[in-house]
Amino acid sequence: MSITKRIKRIAKAKLYRLKKLKEVKMDESSFDFEEDKEDHAQFLKNHRNGWQEDPKTTEAFRILEIPSGSTLKEITRAYRAICKRYHPDRFLSDPEKQRYAHELLIKVNAAYQHLITK
Repeated sequence: MSITKRIKRIAKAKLYRLKKLKEVKMDESSFDFEEDKEDHAQFLKNHRNGWQEDPKTTEAFRILEIPSGSTLKEITRAYRAICKRYHPDRFLSDPEKQRYAHELLIKVNAAYQHLITK
């Protein structure tokens, strides 16, 4: 699709939204300011000490050995590096190390799945 067609399509969509907004009359009785205040108070209570990730997400970042809040590209890069380093096929001569690597990769796979689906 050419850029001009894309720009025209975006402009048409914006005009359509503006027409819809003009049709809907806003009155103050439709807003519940008290409910908004309660939501804001609950938000501040939950996040008083800064942003708190859930424990599973924090643990997943720790398992993949990357800082919290990493991008998807960084997560994938770390996942692949750990898979290469601890793949069970690298430890065929030592069954104990192979078992440990297998258990570790199960945790790494679970952490990766948790982070990419979040």
